[in-house]
Amino acid sequence: QSNIVGSGYTAGIDLQPGMRYYWRVRGYNGAEAAGAWSSTFSFHIQLDVANLVSVGAGEILLTDRPDFNWENVAGATKYTLQVSKNNLFKGLVLNKTSSSSELTPTNDLPVNSLLYWRVRAESAYVTGPWSEVRAFTTGNPPTVPSLVSPKNKALTTDYTPKLDWKNSSAPSGTV
Repeated sequence: QSNIVGSGYTAGIDLQPGMRYYWRVRGYNGAEAAGAWSSTFSFHIQLDVANLVSVGAGEILLTDRPDFNWENVAGATKYTLQVSKNNLFKGLVLNKTSSSSELTPTNDLPVNSLLYWRVRAESAYVTGPWSEVRAFTTGNPPTVPSLVSPKNKALTTDYTPKLDWKNSSAPSGTV
């Protein structure tokens, strides 16, 4: 409670980003008799924009599962990462949430493709703005080798088994 004459007041404390706050006021007369409380209003404090750390702008990757990283945003409880084949993010290749400021896809992104990514912070009460958009090109890796022996779930008595696989092949257009 504060004795304020007139309307308007600036809080003397810093409010936390991403939070919801409620407020109300009431008036007092010269004899310090209180009037009724006003309606209760609420407001939210905006989250900051997430600053992208990696994957770098224009970077050509050797992998199709890059480690996306960005700086933590004060007040954020989760982040949404989007990857698209166009910078308008129409038709998403990846749309995932993460509770930390990093995410590595669990599936391969399209090979040898120009892709765009962005992130936004979220809290229980507010969704922050999208970060800058960065472009990168995914790798063009060889095919996945197939395992030959020992067979899957095999029981062996050999303490030094020979591990064998079929070779992968280089993608077309590579040496």
